[in-house]
Amino acid sequence: MLEAAIAAALDARDAQQQQEANQWVSAFVSRPQMWTVALYLAFPPDGSALGRSAEVKFFVLNLLLSKLRSDWVQLDEIDAHEIFDLLLWQLPKNVGDRIVASRVCVVLSAAAAVAGGEACSQLVADVIEKTDMTNEVAVSLALELLIALAEETLHRSRALAWEVMQCIQLSYPRVLGFLQNVTSVPLLEKTLTCFERWLQGGGTLSETYSDYPKIFNVLLASLGSDNESCVIASSAALSELISAVDCLPGRDAAVRAVISALLSYKRYFNSSSQRRSHALCCVLAALGASEPALICKGGPEDLLLIDWMIDATGGGGGLGIDGAAMVAVAWPRFATISSALAKVAKHPSDDFDIDDDDFCGFRYGIAEEAIASCFKVLRCDLIVYISDNLLQASCWQHAEFYLYAVSCLREQITSAVDTQKAAVELLRSLFSGAFGGHNLLESVSARWPSGKLVNTAARLLKSFSEWIAADPVALEKAVNYSITALAVPDAKASGAESLRELCRASASQLAAVRALSPLMGACETAITTSLGGLQSKESVMLIEGLAAVAAALPVHESEATIQGLTASAVATIKQCSVMQVTDAYGKPLESALRTIKAVVDFGRKSDAHPAVPVLREIWSSLDVLATNWATSIDVARSLCDLWGALATRMGVMMEDVLPRVLGLVTGMFKQHLVPSCIQCLCSIVVLVSSSKTMHDELHFCLSNCLQEVSDVVEFLELVVLSQQESRQRKDNAFESLGAICSLGSSCLRDIPLVFVPSKSLAKFFGCAIGVLQRGDSEPAVYAAKFITSTIFLGGLSETESWRISQDLKPYVNEIVVPSIPRLVETVVRYVAYGQLTVIFRDALADILYSLALEHPASTEPVLRAFVTSSELPARHGVMDEASKRQFVAAVMRTRLRRAFQGRENYRAKEYQE
Repeated sequence: MLEAAIAAALDARDAQQQQEANQWVSAFVSRPQMWTVALYLAFPPDGSALGRSAEVKFFVLNLLLSKLRSDWVQLDEIDAHEIFDLLLWQLPKNVGDRIVASRVCVVLSAAAAVAGGEACSQLVADVIEKTDMTNEVAVSLALELLIALAEETLHRSRALAWEVMQCIQLSYPRVLGFLQNVTSVPLLEKTLTCFERWLQGGGTLSETYSDYPKIFNVLLASLGSDNESCVIASSAALSELISAVDCLPGRDAAVRAVISALLSYKRYFNSSSQRRSHALCCVLAALGASEPALICKGGPEDLLLIDWMIDATGGGGGLGIDGAAMVAVAWPRFATISSALAKVAKHPSDDFDIDDDDFCGFRYGIAEEAIASCFKVLRCDLIVYISDNLLQASCWQHAEFYLYAVSCLREQITSAVDTQKAAVELLRSLFSGAFGGHNLLESVSARWPSGKLVNTAARLLKSFSEWIAADPVALEKAVNYSITALAVPDAKASGAESLRELCRASASQLAAVRALSPLMGACETAITTSLGGLQSKESVMLIEGLAAVAAALPVHESEATIQGLTASAVATIKQCSVMQVTDAYGKPLESALRTIKAVVDFGRKSDAHPAVPVLREIWSSLDVLATNWATSIDVARSLCDLWGALATRMGVMMEDVLPRVLGLVTGMFKQHLVPSCIQCLCSIVVLVSSSKTMHDELHFCLSNCLQEVSDVVEFLELVVLSQQESRQRKDNAFESLGAICSLGSSCLRDIPLVFVPSKSLAKFFGCAIGVLQRGDSEPAVYAAKFITSTIFLGGLSETESWRISQDLKPYVNEIVVPSIPRLVETVVRYVAYGQLTVIFRDALADILYSLALEHPASTEPVLRAFVTSSELPARHGVMDEASKRQFVAAVMRTRLRRAFQGRENYRAKEYQE
């Protein structure tokens, strides 16, 4: 039956039959009988009519491999060893078909990893002792076996017995001795790949250089090979060796040998294929990141290497942003080389094709850190360097880069005492100093009228808005520059944002000099002359800035100004409130609602908010819109954002209508599943907790609202998992789950007497665990924080040091205690796999800490049982018994708030020692 199903699955002529066959095979693979049936079909006895097709045999071997990797817990050690022995016996019988033989090697290695350290030792011994080194086919098969064994043990993220890892580490010298004896040129690529795969068994650069000179020399020579695959394999191995911690004698000599060899092949970097250039760049980046002290000793070769790094960072070798990203990681270690700065992150030339998103990602992810690291070393020298080179820039790309560098250093420049004098001189020359009547920013922009340069300049103004607000000359010039940027297509958004932040930072100054009317006029002129006009988001940012200035005026003037700013929006809202839903008016209405929210957000937070007259005028219209336009997701989102802002800024206006608003918001959420609705509820919860006039009826309404939201959780989870839903709806649903976790935290802190005894708490808590298990994400961080607050009955961090009544603890314990095994397993699995953002890792640590603090008797046995089980995953195998005990003890110590140490910190500590 299995063979027939596989044959049908391989036959593409009948799609329906092929689909049914695949389903049958998938179902059969999960059954324990799969082991015996698949092995029979892969290696049928003599005389059997089954398993004669190479395609079927290859398919079955893949099934076995998949099952060994995923369902190996079904096998005890004896069964696993039997499968290993059978595969080892069958391998010589299948060498006639190279494809099948290669697959048998991989399956055999996977079986050895499961069978244990003895099987792995036997496999390595058989390869090394029984391979005929004069038989190229046999040597090739031996290399495939060793590669596969390394991949199944060193490179699989699953739990393995510690004896397996010990065996691999002890076998490493024997494997390298075997590789040194492989002399066949056609097998060079495979030999290099085998060496690279085994490096995690304990290889270091210094030992390879001193103890295995043949391999070391082959690695260096292969960088110049005509075979690109050999170049790639050797560069991968060398990069890993260079990057590994290695404090043994001989390291410097080995690095010098690598530098000499690499420089001898530099001619291939700009004149060969991108694959070869990428491989050489990998070694170059590894050297730069790992050996800055050696390279900075300043020999002739070192200077050549630095020049090459600068070339690669500028996109040389045809690698563009990829090459720049690789090498730029090393620049923080070379902070004293100022001449490299402009190459790190300047815009490419106009004929250089790089995606804008890729370039922005490169700047944000790599260049900012490199510039900040340079400042730590160079201090005033870097500020002077930027100032001097800004005036002498030879192209707009260089000028733009230096402006970008200043914005990256905002915090350092404004806070460092030792650089204050140089920083003030730079900022004055940029924003208020005179250069023929212009400041440096204006002069550079006039000389190089590039949209991208103006965009960066506007962002620079936003970054230093607080500093500029204290200087009247700088403020006037900055406001004028931002208004001018509104007319530049590439800089409109940044111009609007910088003007908003300048208005916010200097609202009282601008109001005092009666600058609002000319400011509004200048904005209107800029908007009408802007190519393509301003987007809704950009217009809203302008209104936010103007509203901030208006709020600083006397009350009657402030109200009149707000009415003028919102006149068009008010008219649109009134008009749409008496209309049916139409696409033509959807976007204008959404924009109008966001305009009202803008003046609410940026007005003074008080009962005398200048937007009160405007809101009274449209209040009845908003109520009608919430009913007539409830089917429009954009309008529903905008209404919820507005109500949330009102709850935060103008709570008094909301108190009488809160029951009505709660019902509308909940209904919109159930219809559209957007997080804005939940965020609005969070703001209302805070308002309810801070008000002294809220009554029991409102608490009852709020309790019902939370119950309705909790009833939607299960449906949201189905939407997230559905294959039929749109990507946008799935994303909205997942963000809403995260927002529900935030709402849970707000309710726990602000209305615990309403929330904790209700049935909603259990559903919110289950929702949080579900979100936590879906991977590292912003919603998962919200989920972890809510879980921690629930367990701890309060906030753990210094910024959230609140606690709720211990009288509510029985309600919480009823939910938390049964969830402890699930929480412990989830957290420990994440940490064992690694690859977590710092904020998520810390949030996970807080979960374990709160469990150890509040429920030690229930947590410790669960933690110990899971850590010592074979279910615990690990990249390099599970910890030994002593380490497991130490880990459990560390988690359960609650004298100090515990946190997981990142792998990067561990490695830095190891390197220092």
